[in-house]
Amino acid sequence: MAEWVQCPHCRAGFMGRPDNICPECGKSVKELTTAQAQSASDMSDTRYGMSAAGAVFLLNAAMNVGGTILMSNAPGSGGPGSSGGWLSTVIDVVIGASLLTGNPKFRIWAIVRVALGFLCFTGLFAYMGATILAVAQTCLSLALLALLIGTPGLPRIGVSLAAVLLAFGIEAKVLMDMKAGVNPFAAGAYKKQSDPLTSMTVKGQSFPYHITAPSNKWRLRKNEFALAENPLVDRELVLPDFDAHIFVIGERIPRGVRVDMDKFSEVVIDNMRRASSKVEVLEDSALSTAVDGKLLHFRVTKLELQVELYVGVFVATDGAYQVFCGSSPKTFPKLSADFKKTITSFGVDAN
Repeated sequence: MAEWVQCPHCRAGFMGRPDNICPECGKSVKELTTAQAQSASDMSDTRYGMSAAGAVFLLNAAMNVGGTILMSNAPGSGGPGSSGGWLSTVIDVVIGASLLTGNPKFRIWAIVRVALGFLCFTGLFAYMGATILAVAQTCLSLALLALLIGTPGLPRIGVSLAAVLLAFGIEAKVLMDMKAGVNPFAAGAYKKQSDPLTSMTVKGQSFPYHITAPSNKWRLRKNEFALAENPLVDRELVLPDFDAHIFVIGERIPRGVRVDMDKFSEVVIDNMRRASSKVEVLEDSALSTAVDGKLLHFRVTKLELQVELYVGVFVATDGAYQVFCGSSPKTFPKLSADFKKTITSFGVDAN
């Protein structure tokens, strides 16, 4: 039995006909119905995409909050714990909650936010040498844009969500590394500022001394960068992934002048206290080395940044030397044995 049909063009009602042509206006009812069905399908795909994007916004906000909690004990750590960071997280929650329900109210704002984040943060991470974070930001931003623009079908939604999982996986790994004391921002920068070691024995430039590098993973920092940070440095080694440093400062002693080791080490401690907001002297002991020396162990806080370091102080015939070996307190235990080996390797070359 034929069904009653209403023409969507002229609103005339009639019994269904085999040719699907309206007897009043002569237009096809079937074609428009098919178009309307396609439009409804597109709208459904759009809403699925928006809902998926909303879930990603909310998960990103949760990642930010989790990162803040994880890094809460790290001095000087940024992230959503700052006022700007919390505002960003709140915006993500508002946009995400709206999109999750399929509400297009904030869709344009979401696209603008994602596009600006892609341009700003990807460029910033690349500039700072944090390539892995630039990759994560690229995956996250492109995935969100793919979910928000056009009418994403199930294949596009699936690929986008896979990219999101990759981005979140990278971010989680970076957060865990930072919690362990690894600095992803320092690694790229220091690699650009340094050269691979050509020899494990590193000789002084302006003074006749030598030290042995802990391993070939350490790199020799270029003079212009070492001197820009500390004009007194003669040589500096860096371990980029751990933001660890070894550097030597030398001072010439006039002929005939004798330097007392105890007084020299007291001067080093006083200088450390003047340069830092908080200083703990954990060790002050003599070294059994060819050159008269002492080992000082510090934990210092400077501009909210905590550093733990050994300082080997040495007095030779023609010079007084300080060998600084330091990193964050979290990575220092892993590096302390290597630091001591480098300090005890200090020697003065014959003129």
